[in-house]
Amino acid sequence: MQVRCPYCNHLVSSVAVCETCGENIRWVEKVYEKSDAYYRQAYNYAKGRYLSDAITCLEKAIYFNKYHIQAKNLLGLIYLETGQVAMALKLWILSDALDKEDQEAVYYMNKLQENPRQLEAYKDSLTLYNRALHYLQKKNDDIAVIRLKKAIYLNPNFLEARNLLALCYLLQKQDHKALPQVQYVLKKDKNNMKALEYLRMLESKNMKQEESGKTISAPHINDLDISTDIQPQKVINRGSLFTHYILYFVFGAVCMLGIGVGLIVPSQTAALEKKVYDITAENASLKVEFDTFIDNAKIKEITLEGNNEKLLAENIALKQEHNGLMQINRLGQAEQLKEASKWVEAAEILNNISLPDLSSEQQKVCEELKKSVYPKAGDELFSLGTKMLKEEKLIEAMLQFEKVLIFVPDTKTAAGALYNMGQIEEKNNNIHKAVQFYNVVVEEYTDTSYYKKAKERVTKLASVNE
Repeated sequence: MQVRCPYCNHLVSSVAVCETCGENIRWVEKVYEKSDAYYRQAYNYAKGRYLSDAITCLEKAIYFNKYHIQAKNLLGLIYLETGQVAMALKLWILSDALDKEDQEAVYYMNKLQENPRQLEAYKDSLTLYNRALHYLQKKNDDIAVIRLKKAIYLNPNFLEARNLLALCYLLQKQDHKALPQVQYVLKKDKNNMKALEYLRMLESKNMKQEESGKTISAPHINDLDISTDIQPQKVINRGSLFTHYILYFVFGAVCMLGIGVGLIVPSQTAALEKKVYDITAENASLKVEFDTFIDNAKIKEITLEGNNEKLLAENIALKQEHNGLMQINRLGQAEQLKEASKWVEAAEILNNISLPDLSSEQQKVCEELKKSVYPKAGDELFSLGTKMLKEEKLIEAMLQFEKVLIFVPDTKTAAGALYNMGQIEEKNNNIHKAVQFYNVVVEEYTDTSYYKKAKERVTKLASVNE
């Protein structure tokens, strides 16, 4: 497995020590494996249309490995599927910036940009959604419904807009209108929490109505008044006069037919021949115009291809400049957070800085900041994780200890974090996983106070398994 060294940002093969800067990066491979596990889980969720769960797993995958391009691209596709086009574009731009060889992100962006009108429609739908939220906060749900209907018309997959529209209908007690919106969202995302909650509300209302409702019976035919007699009208016999009228009518029709054949048909034929001639001439003229248009289009295409290559080169240069400015901005933010003693926030920003986009002097400043910020952040995260562990908040505690391993991997604090992660896995009855954490402490942190504790736990758990 190839990993990217968090210290010098270079790609390194599966080794314990970075070939470029000499730092211990064995722990990075474990973090990458965790990121891959979240990605595989998200992929399965996405195949089963559990998009909300897939988004959660992909965000975790990217948190543990910000260079996981496949996770970013898949998350972008899911955001596009749920109508969050801006979020999708943002992720694909990041993928393209991090990996120039990634053609998937470029393909997705090009497909979106092929239709500028559709992009404008997506933008307008988001604006309408935000306005609807504003009106709903002011309890003006009628105007909010109008805005949301327009937003959904412009972007039918905008699931958040459909959820909000369903909520408006529920507030207006129009359950029959809310249900189709909820069903559409759940068809796209089977585990959408908001839609599931609205569906439970609708089902609860239906059950109450069935329990307390009254049955309205239709009237029977026997209940209707059908006693009125219908009187037949008087029949008039006109005799032989009607026969004469029929003969006169037939004679007139034969005369008219003769006139039509002799006079009208020839004139119609001549008119049709003239019409065919005019259409043929017009068709020839249109063919000449079409051929001319094709020739002009080919000339324009050649010109546009040259301009496109030039613009592409300028775009790449601008992206590189933008990335450099973004990294410099992050470096400044990290310095400000350090001055404010916000160690964890500063450390997370520093961890997301791409060193190749900085100058050599700026890289030195960044490394010095990491040396001063990371230890403080590690201690703060360890204390927070220990507190959560005592409060039995196991998932939150595990996340804090995992961050400790990112910022201070070769310290006593990291040994404590690994030991506590083993304790959490024991509480979750994941004995095999707990032993793995304890073994890392025993093998790599022999000079810490946690070495003896971890060894005792390994021995005890081995005896229990026997």
